[in-house]
Amino acid sequence: MGFFDFSFWKDFASNGAATLLGVLAGIPIALAIDRWLHGRRQQEERRQSRLSAIARQRQLLELVRSALDKNKKLVEQMKAELLPQYVIFYNVDTVLLDGTSSLKYEVVEDLEFNRLLDSIRYELGHLHTKVDLQLQIEFSAFKAMQAYQERRETLVNAIRNHFPGIEREMDEALQRLSSIRDDLSNEYTRLTGATG
Repeated sequence: MGFFDFSFWKDFASNGAATLLGVLAGIPIALAIDRWLHGRRQQEERRQSRLSAIARQRQLLELVRSALDKNKKLVEQMKAELLPQYVIFYNVDTVLLDGTSSLKYEVVEDLEFNRLLDSIRYELGHLHTKVDLQLQIEFSAFKAMQAYQERRETLVNAIRNHFPGIEREMDEALQRLSSIRDDLSNEYTRLTGATG
């Protein structure tokens, strides 16, 4: 007869009520915890994605800095050596700037910097053509013509006139690049809490 005993029903009702309250209170708490964990996972995924983007930007900026430094030195060397009676046998290097011309728009967020790199790439390509031309005419039949020396001087002057604009743009690009790198380092530090 213990099944119909009052204390049994009393214990059963209190245990059932406690279980029901636990379920009713536990489900919303469990859902809130799940939402919180899901938000934290999304936040961490966004942080990792941004850190990856910063790493890609840093890599590309280092390559661009190297190309700008190299071309700046080549232009300075040409400036010192380019005279009407001397022939330049080397040229500027546009391979890296050409190779990253479209990639930089996907990786580097500073559009003005990207525009400046495009301008430098164009101007270096133009200079490359002029330097090639001065080398070609030096070893062509044109050298035997009477107008050769005058034309050569005109070409050398055109090359010399090209230098200041390219140097100014490369200096500006290197300054912007330094500023972008500093901003990326600050953001990296903020995202990781570390230096680097």
